[in-house]
Amino acid sequence: MRLYILISMLFLIGCKDSELTPDKLSLGYAYFPLDWGKYVEYEIKTKTYTLLALPTTKQYQVREMITESYTNSENKTSYKIQRYKRNNATQPWAVDSIWSTNIDNFQAFRSENNKTFLKLAFPLIEGAKWNGNAFNNLKKDDCVLTELDLAKKINNFQFDKTLTVVLANDSNFVYQDRRHEIYARNVGLVYKYTKSYNYCQTCGQQTKIETGIEKTQTILNYGKSF
Repeated sequence: MRLYILISMLFLIGCKDSELTPDKLSLGYAYFPLDWGKYVEYEIKTKTYTLLALPTTKQYQVREMITESYTNSENKTSYKIQRYKRNNATQPWAVDSIWSTNIDNFQAFRSENNKTFLKLAFPLIEGAKWNGNAFNNLKKDDCVLTELDLAKKINNFQFDKTLTVVLANDSNFVYQDRRHEIYARNVGLVYKYTKSYNYCQTCGQQTKIETGIEKTQTILNYGKSF
């Protein structure tokens, strides 16, 4: 309730001639920058589990760059995310896919493989909750902003201000689902962790992973190319 009251107050304060002019800095938009030419490079590591085989690992790199803006189907401004991929730093980047992103109605969105995810809700308030899958057909994700404006070291980078969003933190004898994301001010996403296990129900008392994946996405580099 406090979140909606604060949003309403900011709306009234920021309105002039029927146009909304929010104070983007105080709202927290700097954690989700949408600047042309901005890029972030990541190291992706995945470990995949099956019941009948040993875990398999995969490692590669991804570069995400905001290349242009456009008007989407709802007549709102969106931004293209050009994604590149390579196995390691000795190889050239190869075009992989195009995603999109935007901020609208105090909410930050990313569309990945034709699914829209609600990543952040503004203004940023520690303890705020939202459904990350409110705009797609996936099951509900109760996202919680658990840390705000904390200094963190991610890989070799020291970020003065970061926030953490917990997307899931569930575990029982049937499955385990733990996911969180870390954003740095003026950079965006700098770390993402996923652990999703389904446990075998016919393997006796010993806990065995029937299917599962553990994945990390860690920042390698960032900057602006134009």
